[in-house]
Amino acid sequence: MKKGKEYNRYIDDCGYIAKGQRVVIHFDGYEYEIGRDKNFGSLYANVILEDDKEIYPGTLELLKVHKGITYNKVHNGKRVIGFDCNFSSDYVPYREENHARSKYKDMAYVKQEVKKLIRKLKRAGIR
Repeated sequence: MKKGKEYNRYIDDCGYIAKGQRVVIHFDGYEYEIGRDKNFGSLYANVILEDDKEIYPGTLELLKVHKGITYNKVHNGKRVIGFDCNFSSDYVPYREENHARSKYKDMAYVKQEVKKLIRKLKRAGIR
């Protein structure tokens, strides 16, 4: 693993949330969580919906944020959908190799993207 500018951005961002941790936040009537992958150090965000109603692939495509919805499961009777920042264009702190142009997606970026997702859910009438 090469250390450099993007790794330093990751270290600075760890003040918000450490590997394996998550925080639960509320925005515009929705509950969401941001977590840091315990193995790779990248961030993810999930929106916890009010019920377990299935969201079909075509709808998920319309809800696209970052590189798309990567999580869509039911937990404790509630649908949970979200995305992660573990794509080839993302700088992933503990991945063996990162592309030279990959960028670390920090807490501010993930919050911005999850808020976009919530706004799209709200417009679609998905709670």
